[in-house]
Amino acid sequence: MHRKSSQTPGSPDFTIVLKNGHVLFVECKTKVGKLSEEQIVWHHLAYRNGKTVYIVRSMAEFLGIVSDLTE
Repeated sequence: MHRKSSQTPGSPDFTIVLKNGHVLFVECKTKVGKLSEEQIVWHHLAYRNGKTVYIVRSMAEFLGIVSDLTE
């Protein structure tokens, strides 16, 4: 990601709907990137509602998550 999102502050970078009905919330971070306060709140609200926000730091990590959820 080379620029900030224009979404609601704290919302994940990507929302992806898979064919099997899973919905992925994905936050992209660098190796040392940290969550903002708004992101922490958003992730907590998602968790309270039974959802996970995946924090990925590489394409390989992202592909692993997608692979696990589509098997």
